[in-house]
Amino acid sequence: MIRIELAQTEIRVGETLTGQVVWNAGGGKQPRKIVVAVHWIASGKGDRREVEVIQMSDEDVASKSQIVVPLSVEIPFGPLTYDGKVFKISWEVSARADLPFAIDETEKMAFVVRPAIWSLDQFQSSLHFDDGDDDDDGDDDDDFDDDNDDDSSS
Repeated sequence: MIRIELAQTEIRVGETLTGQVVWNAGGGKQPRKIVVAVHWIASGKGDRREVEVIQMSDEDVASKSQIVVPLSVEIPFGPLTYDGKVFKISWEVSARADLPFAIDETEKMAFVVRPAIWSLDQFQSSLHFDDGDDDDDGDDDDDFDDDNDDDSSS
């Protein structure tokens, strides 16, 4: 039996989603590998798009009664979880035990991605404006003369 254990089911962009995928032998077949993926799904009005953020696998699974695959993924800056009338965006972790000559065991677990909360300093440091001034003299307004109010159009 395969199961997903997440440390949190709600996370903010830029944070790290942690947890593990656990497979326990139930007297059946031994898997060839365990595959874990984190992805987001955009769906609505008959269309569905799935984007994989990361996929990892553990292939060192021979003769083990329990297999644990640790999960640690930094959530990118978007998209956020959204549940609207026309479309929705959801995030999930999926796990698959690749069983030889049998139907694979699968499990999925949804989680919510929220916007980051930034301090004023973090927000200001994330802003980068190119003023077009390439002379590196520290004067960012070489192209403008604020003291000259001469309006030649009058």
